[in-house]
Amino acid sequence: MIDGRDFIKSLIKNREILKQDDNIYYADKLFIINSVVEWIQSRVRKDSITRSQLRNYASIIQNYLDNKLGLHWEGDDLMVSVHKKSWKNPFTKKKNSDTDKEAQ
Repeated sequence: MIDGRDFIKSLIKNREILKQDDNIYYADKLFIINSVVEWIQSRVRKDSITRSQLRNYASIIQNYLDNKLGLHWEGDDLMVSVHKKSWKNPFTKKKNSDTDKEAQ
């Protein structure tokens, strides 16, 4: 089973998600990540999550830390939002001036 405390400690150690200004600590993302990890752990205990889903949640957390996604809770549902600046639609065709000229 995932040890949530170790996961959170590694995030703090390996990334700058805990900021300190004199005696004030800022950890906005850490609170959301902790709640997601606790939620995942409860699903693991109930055996209601697959390895594939675990990998997906790890990817979501990574993208959240990289400011590519937003996370928030609506009731018991984890909501994921895509930051438009950082997301590129992989299905959008690239415009190629040579092929555009040939098509005309």
